[in-house]
Amino acid sequence: MPPAFAWSARPLARAHDWLALVAGLRTRGGFWWLDSARSGAPLGRFSFAGAEPWCVLRVCGETWQRETQRAPWPLGAERGAGDPLAALRTLL
Repeated sequence: MPPAFAWSARPLARAHDWLALVAGLRTRGGFWWLDSARSGAPLGRFSFAGAEPWCVLRVCGETWQRETQRAPWPLGAERGAGDPLAALRTLL
């Protein structure tokens, strides 16, 4: 079985236009951005952004739904109730 997750990272110089990079990702499906901006500073030390995830877990109350249309191998959609992190652990 292939690995359950994959990622890549690219450190950017402080002079790099982070907001322009994120704007380019914004047009892709499944865009997400975790910004660590701090009060009084233009940007925080670490921020993360990405797009086109292969797995999405949607949680509403005690129920969850896993969508895997872009997964590198067939997983299918799954629904359940209870701990959503337990559902993610099954992928690892």
